[in-house]
Amino acid sequence: MKVKSVLVSQPRPAVIEKSPFYELSQKHHVEIAYRPFIRVEGVSLKEFRAQRVEILTHTAVIFTSRTTVDSFFHICEEARITVPETMKYICQTEAVALYLQKYIVYRKRKISFADGSFTSLIELIIKHKEEKFLLALSEPHKPELPETLAKLKLSFDPVILARTVAGDLDDVKMADYDLLALYSPSDVKTLIEKFGTDGLPAVAVFGEGTLRAALGAGITVLANAPTPEAPSMVKAIDIYLQKVQKGEEIEPVELVTDARKEEFIRSQQHKLAKKGRKPPAAMSAHSLPRTERLRSLGAVRRLFESGESGFIFPFRYVWFAEPDTEQSVEVLFSVPKKFHKRANKRNLVRRRTKEAYRLQKQILHDGRPVNLDLALIYSSKETLPYKTVANAVRRILESVVEHL
Repeated sequence: MKVKSVLVSQPRPAVIEKSPFYELSQKHHVEIAYRPFIRVEGVSLKEFRAQRVEILTHTAVIFTSRTTVDSFFHICEEARITVPETMKYICQTEAVALYLQKYIVYRKRKISFADGSFTSLIELIIKHKEEKFLLALSEPHKPELPETLAKLKLSFDPVILARTVAGDLDDVKMADYDLLALYSPSDVKTLIEKFGTDGLPAVAVFGEGTLRAALGAGITVLANAPTPEAPSMVKAIDIYLQKVQKGEEIEPVELVTDARKEEFIRSQQHKLAKKGRKPPAAMSAHSLPRTERLRSLGAVRRLFESGESGFIFPFRYVWFAEPDTEQSVEVLFSVPKKFHKRANKRNLVRRRTKEAYRLQKQILHDGRPVNLDLALIYSSKETLPYKTVANAVRRILESVVEHL
């Protein structure tokens, strides 16, 4: 069977040439068509109120998509709810976190984001376990997130802020396509409602939930992602097309339960249940936890674009501050390769700088409360002794405090 055309259940890319599917079409000489099977709409204020959830009784909101962000702030505006500045936001990806800038001033103390994976999001939520969470969801949604939060005995209220509805597919003819790429269980649901399960082209799916929905509906799946061999849908289809061209027999995909997720949840339950764990508030004033490291690309970009800078030998330093009700400081340490070619030299200088900052960071807490980002960039070709580094760091911190 030769594959001539593929239907992708996604919107058409703004620039086709930059899409990975474009390279796939050129490589295998297949036509790629795009048609979203679903669209996501925010719920009405009436539907929100019917869920009997009070936004202002929560201290943090968990967002997994930009649609729920839009719906949340639209409902707040329509209901005349003023979201307090102390509200924290936990996002599944950095893209969702940056999207929040459409509605609020981006502050790292208020906004945290995971790397997109389920385990990363759970670990991030656990770091804020003292908060009362509002879990913003779309309908339908995977039950694993609310179920996991319940297992971990965290305080949260789920609320539906968006609904997935079927797209307009009246002019689509399945007979015109040799392969169908589905991205969500809602895509599978729409496919069955519009076309049934008989006479479908070959099907490729993305995600365990989509695979489960397709197999549950009796649809044969011949390619799926992500897997170790195919981390993306494009790669999965690429492998499938290569097998078709070689005339190889293609085995239907079967659902394999991943026990690692359950093991991860159990490990997090064990950590939360451990007795005698030192709470964050009891942490030494001279510690330097990961939460005080500047890691957000958006925050780093803002720091160097809008921050103020200075030079105190051997450091160039850049800082950006904005008023806040609580003190929040994140720092970045940099030793450019152009000054020190060898990694062991760069590591030595970086360790000395970190230690000097760690022991003197309390200087920054002597001023008024601010949300502060600071970059210390070592700008000397010499490997200076710790005492010199420490004196320079102290002078930098004192200088920053004077300007706050």
